[in-house]
Amino acid sequence: MHKLIEWFSHHGKIINRITLFIISVALIVFLFPRQGKFKYDFQQGRPWLHDDLIAPYDFPVYKTDAEIQSEKNILLEDFSPVFYRDKAASDSAAQKFGSLFYSEMKSLFPQSDSSTAANWYSFLSATLDTVFSTGIIESVPVIEGDNVSGFILLRQGNEAEKVELQRFYTIKKARDSIYQSLDLPDSCVVFRTLLADVLVRNIRFDKAATEQMLLAEVKKISPTRGMVQRGERIISRGDLVTEKRFQILNSLKLEDAEQSGASSDRRLVLAGQILLAIISMLTFVLFLVFFRNDVFSGKRDFLLVLSVLLLMIVITSAVVNLFPEYIFLVPVCLVPIIIRVFYDHSLALFSLFIVLIITGFLVPNSFEFIFLQLITGIVTIIANVNLQRRSQFFYTSLIVIITYSVIYLALQLIQDTGLSDLDPMIFLQFLINGILLLLAFPVIFLFEKMFRKVTDVTLMELSDTNNRLLRMLANEAPGTFQHSIMVANLAEEAVRTIGGNPLLVRTGALYHDIGKIDNPQYFIENQAGAANMHDGLSNVESAQIIKNHVLNGIDRARRYKLPEQIIDFIRTHHGTSKIGYFYAMAKLENDNEAPDERIYTYPGPEPFSKETCILMMADSIEAASRSLKVPSEANINDLVEKIVAKQIELKQFENASITFRDISIAKDIFKNRLKNMYHVRIEYPE
Repeated sequence: MHKLIEWFSHHGKIINRITLFIISVALIVFLFPRQGKFKYDFQQGRPWLHDDLIAPYDFPVYKTDAEIQSEKNILLEDFSPVFYRDKAASDSAAQKFGSLFYSEMKSLFPQSDSSTAANWYSFLSATLDTVFSTGIIESVPVIEGDNVSGFILLRQGNEAEKVELQRFYTIKKARDSIYQSLDLPDSCVVFRTLLADVLVRNIRFDKAATEQMLLAEVKKISPTRGMVQRGERIISRGDLVTEKRFQILNSLKLEDAEQSGASSDRRLVLAGQILLAIISMLTFVLFLVFFRNDVFSGKRDFLLVLSVLLLMIVITSAVVNLFPEYIFLVPVCLVPIIIRVFYDHSLALFSLFIVLIITGFLVPNSFEFIFLQLITGIVTIIANVNLQRRSQFFYTSLIVIITYSVIYLALQLIQDTGLSDLDPMIFLQFLINGILLLLAFPVIFLFEKMFRKVTDVTLMELSDTNNRLLRMLANEAPGTFQHSIMVANLAEEAVRTIGGNPLLVRTGALYHDIGKIDNPQYFIENQAGAANMHDGLSNVESAQIIKNHVLNGIDRARRYKLPEQIIDFIRTHHGTSKIGYFYAMAKLENDNEAPDERIYTYPGPEPFSKETCILMMADSIEAASRSLKVPSEANINDLVEKIVAKQIELKQFENASITFRDISIAKDIFKNRLKNMYHVRIEYPE
């Protein structure tokens, strides 16, 4: 059992990678369509590149969506919606009129007898009955446009009569009819107004019956037109895929999918899908192993890249299954953008290849989709070659929209599609797709936090000397600020030469001494000739203040939410070295007896990367070079050699993957830089 646990502890990384690989393959296979993929690839307007195609079985030729929609439109033109007579509405209006009439009659003619009132009411209500018997039709959209005929079906019980629309009144026409047909004395004109006010629509739209009838009629529309007989030649090699042939091929493709899905034995299809998923992911893993082993071996890097790939494959699969007509909304170009921001162009391009290879098995018209996304993805990578600001994402978004549109237009033109036949909704999808690329802002921020990564874009923003924290350092500790800039220049050039992240080391160098903001006057570079603040302190107190600038820097960096990668430079820039001056002074005061080293030792840890090692060297060398009374070539060379040798002696670089060759190159760079800074001239012979 102990040996088993020990084996797992030694091979944990490999087990982790194998587990992630298996999960990825399983997810991809799950997303693959349940039926096999159609074996032929074709496009309208292009030649047929395969062998002669003979119909393997009888199958119907399906109509296009446009043909079915055209038949629906013709059906709608001849379709009559269903209405019914609402007797309750007309009876209620008649009762209301009666109430208003007798009230008004009593007010206008208080002396009239009941028979006179009854005669008037009988006369007026007959007019109202005539209007309602003709009918006032409800105003609904189904009879307002040009989509229906001039007839409706008037339902009475279980029977319906086809009636012309013009036969019915509208409210306005009914009111006009009352005013024109009733010739009343001036004293009785108010009765016409009463009649007009109680008018209601009593021919009401029967929505449920109309939809039921329309659905029944639509179901009668056949989805097919004609049949292709088994053994019939569909197309020969080299023939152009015309519109008619394209529809026949699509029909065969649909029929093939149905027959494949109906098959009870899918084991061969499943085996093929598993092999394809394994080959695709294995290719990606091998690329990482041989060309980006740092990503494959990184604790979080492999998971980050894999998450980006799988997330885009899942999104594409979901859109294909739920809303296939909106496939061009999928922001595939987010993959190269995100990978480029965290890593480099080659990994971004290869990641795009893998995503398109896998999604090509999921999407319809895979050639068109892959070609469109591949070219646009490459353009996206080119547009982000020098990614320095987040505002460049807006420029990239515009470039993507234009590239999508131009490529799609070209693909349609070679398929013999007229400009008037282009679908504007596709171009709208491209516009939305470009806007969706701005999701790179929150997604990159989310990945930075989840995987504790820092991007070049973030480093560019942090290394701007107008940054709030750097401005505070410049104002509160100007000498330290100048020292940090000099260290940044030295370290950046060294890391760029030996290999590493020059932008990371530059940013780390700018922030490595921010802990000195708390007590700037206790550091010699900020004293500017004033009295030394350490003169009134003991060696222990002075050492504590000097040592605290590391801890204060870490605390301030966290309060200002600097990334952990930058805080690492603050932690490690002195490693576990001693505070030399005050340690030596304490030793002299104790008659050369060594004091407690813990008091005079920085808390560490030692540097653990090339970048942090180079910063430690650059920091110590730049600070020590200021004490050179004669900055000659020999003195500078001797200074650099002594400082680096001392750091090696103290084993400050043993936790980092830096070689003696790297250190030698860095020393040469520091020497040359310092000579240029101090304007060291060569000595001419007399």
